[in-house]
Amino acid sequence: MTGPLAGGVALNVASRAGAALAQLGTIAILTRHLGGETYGKYAVVVFVLNTAVVVAVLGFPITISRYAALYAGREDAARLARLLGWGGSWCAAAGLATGAALWALSARLAEGYGDAALALPLRAAAVAVPLATLAQAVLGAARGLGRFDSVSAATAAAAVLTLAGALWVGRSGGGPEAMVGVHGLAWALVLAVLGGTLARHLGAGARGRATPLAGERLGRYLAAASVLAWLELVVWKQSELLFLGHLGLFEEAALYAVAFGLSGTAMAVLPNATAEVLTPEFARLAGGGRDEDLRRLYPEATRWVAVVAFPVAAGGAALARPLLGLLLPGASEPRDAVVLAVLLAGGTVGALAVPAGAVLLARGALGRLLGLWLAAGALNLLLDLVLIPGGGALGAATACALAQAALGAALLATASLGGEGLRVPWSAAGRAALAAGCMGVLVRLGAGGSEGAGWLVAAVLGGGVAYGALALVFGAVTRAEAMRVLQRARRAGGGQG
Repeated sequence: MTGPLAGGVALNVASRAGAALAQLGTIAILTRHLGGETYGKYAVVVFVLNTAVVVAVLGFPITISRYAALYAGREDAARLARLLGWGGSWCAAAGLATGAALWALSARLAEGYGDAALALPLRAAAVAVPLATLAQAVLGAARGLGRFDSVSAATAAAAVLTLAGALWVGRSGGGPEAMVGVHGLAWALVLAVLGGTLARHLGAGARGRATPLAGERLGRYLAAASVLAWLELVVWKQSELLFLGHLGLFEEAALYAVAFGLSGTAMAVLPNATAEVLTPEFARLAGGGRDEDLRRLYPEATRWVAVVAFPVAAGGAALARPLLGLLLPGASEPRDAVVLAVLLAGGTVGALAVPAGAVLLARGALGRLLGLWLAAGALNLLLDLVLIPGGGALGAATACALAQAALGAALLATASLGGEGLRVPWSAAGRAALAAGCMGVLVRLGAGGSEGAGWLVAAVLGGGVAYGALALVFGAVTRAEAMRVLQRARRAGGGQG
């Protein structure tokens, strides 16, 4: 990767890692304060909030990110301003309408979940919907414009606010509705942090000629991206909570939400952080006709995702019982650990395909993406219906992991064999998997019956050191690459990065 691009990835990864730690702290606080069953209800309400946001925002974040990158690359300030104004206006209006609809339906939804008390947190979610919808559009625009410094600052500030809010909720004795309100404040903070950056772009474009957006196939792209966003909700956004909540299995919903939070947080740190930087970069390369540069960047990005995703999955599976026990008191049975291990396995395959999906999005190959996502979404829902009633959280995890793995394998195959002509670095990924597997065995053997947060931190740090050494031994990374990573870490630690 080029220096600026690698810097953007590193900055995004760092902010994601900080947000991940804050999210895990939030989970630990809320599970202890709310208890397993109430936390499960809170998780269901958050899923309803996320669903409402996806319904309102459609595919605008993806579309704005791609076309903002294209217009910025062409230095077309007028179209860029119209794009941001058009997308922001739609998301604001749709967010208000969807929030009002959720408020009106809150009592009926609560009855459907068998708990009338859920109406209050559902109304709190309705108030948060407009803020979250507009914030998603603003984040997409900032990423498309390459403002990863602003995005990192906004997401880090929101994560800290959410953690502080969880502490306040725990001390004040608040319920799920109070925590949902905290989420709304976090989205408002994201808007405040990024508002100035985008206002400057809008101001510059507003002084230019009012160039129409027609002729860019933008509407077609938006429609396809909207379908992708809805399908992503099914495959990657805990849709299983809908089934668990409907069945009244709120304890199982709590276990699944915590396990999914662990696996999703772990896999989001590098794969998603990489994709958020690479998707607009791929769009710039594709839009500029630099196909050879894109072909060189793709295998390198995929290799680095493998280098980080495999040890995260292996280490998480090895430490599944103590991790779950720390975040959800009482969740330390072998079956509970299997739930997390299964989710990590499916998420790893899906993570490896993140760069492939980013390339297909950048090239506008939405027809292929839609076909793959439709198949994965249908498979996910079918498995949910079959496995959750009898299997609870484990059935939910199995359904989700199988759908994620199937989608990831299909995306990788499409990238390498489906006419895109992209080289998947299977050999490098295999070496990373071998190093990660050995590290996982060492961590598991060293775990024994040890307990406590201090030991867990030591195990994570020790596993990281062991993996670094094993990755060098097996050739997953070169010595020069390892030295560059260490140098970047030292500069970041000294405040110079």
